[in-house]
Amino acid sequence: MESLAKYKYKAKKTKSRANKTVKKGIVFAFIKSSLVGVAVSIVLVLLYAVLLYSGVLKSESMSIVNSLIKIISSLAASFVAISSRSRRLYLVGAIAGGLYMSCAFLLFSLLSQTLNLSLSFLSDLGVGVFTGMLFAMIINAFKK
Repeated sequence: MESLAKYKYKAKKTKSRANKTVKKGIVFAFIKSSLVGVAVSIVLVLLYAVLLYSGVLKSESMSIVNSLIKIISSLAASFVAISSRSRRLYLVGAIAGGLYMSCAFLLFSLLSQTLNLSLSFLSDLGVGVFTGMLFAMIINAFKK
């Protein structure tokens, strides 16, 4: 009887360790995806600044390009997060997109030295969540 109880305890302990490893892996994937999304965003903003300076684009295109940069960066963050996952990709993509938008908002708020929580932040957060989720669902459909 004692040996059977010992095996049950070991099985629970092993399962707990595996669960902690999975949790650490998903947290690392979310951090990595946010950093990749922010890096893509910074590169695209710098590219846009060069195109503005050279006269290729006009300043009236700023709102459209800003939205495109957010969407492309959210797609990049979602792609990095779902690339190592096999289940619940829609949820992983949504969290990655929302987390990227939050990190990008904080970074650009720090750079501009203002922190304005407004409806535009909630709108950006919704775009990030929706874009990440939709991209993950499309990728999941093509995987099968």
